[in-house]
Amino acid sequence: MKPLHAAALALVGWYLMQPPGMDATVPLNQWRIHHRFDSIAECEARLHKLKEVLSNTAYQAHLGSLGLGPEVERGSFAVRNSKCIETDDPRLKPK
Repeated sequence: MKPLHAAALALVGWYLMQPPGMDATVPLNQWRIHHRFDSIAECEARLHKLKEVLSNTAYQAHLGSLGLGPEVERGSFAVRNSKCIETDDPRLKPK
């Protein structure tokens, strides 16, 4: 691998992105960046952990008991529809 190519690869990172509101069909450049990672493995591990927490029914029941129903629903939707996206993905550029 040429040094310039290796340097370019080192600059690419990953975003864990979540859709705004309750609509996963909006263009990717309108999604929120939840966190930035250096590798796809780190991003996917975080996403897996978030989904694991989401599937904990006791945790969900606790949040519901605090009167956070709508917030829990929005958060659940965001986590279920989150994606790991390369930082240089062309879909992130405004049109």
